[in-house]
Amino acid sequence: MRLDIDFMLRGAMGRVRVELEAAADAASSGRGALDPYLPPEDGAELPMCTAFIDYAGVGYAAAMGWVQFVRSSDSQRPETFELDPLALFDGVNTPYAFFGMAPTLFDAPYRGRDADLTWQARSYLAVSPDGVVTRAAAPIVAFSWGFRVHRGHVAIDAPTRFETAKWEEHLEVLETAHPGWDFRSPPRP
Repeated sequence: MRLDIDFMLRGAMGRVRVELEAAADAASSGRGALDPYLPPEDGAELPMCTAFIDYAGVGYAAAMGWVQFVRSSDSQRPETFELDPLALFDGVNTPYAFFGMAPTLFDAPYRGRDADLTWQARSYLAVSPDGVVTRAAAPIVAFSWGFRVHRGHVAIDAPTRFETAKWEEHLEVLETAHPGWDFRSPPRP
């Protein structure tokens, strides 16, 4: 499954290319790097999402990052979207799971297939109005994706673009988790 989303930032054109596919096994998703003792069939049929950025801007003009929220029926609050940071950034005051010069988003959520489950992500490409100077993040692109497990079978939900205005639904979570950040300032054109 593929989704392309065009955007304009700081006077330069860009495109996000989202690719969503089922993992064949632990190796195809890189899960083996997280735990070398996983059985080879681990994660088969579960989704792998990769969002590539092609952007004409260079250097600090290309500074951006991915903020992702997840809602899962197996969480303590299944009706609520929660921040989905990398464990590497636990305790770091940044909303970004990935940040850099036109960074790639990658996620391969793992769940067992023995219980029914609904899992949904909202992925936002966000920027600071001045590149890397101010602790601020505002979205310029948004898409959702996910999967469902029912009676051991996995169904992947295709990536779908949605309006960045949904970001406002997450402001309380962002502001509580990352004090000193501004999540309301729009990026410069």
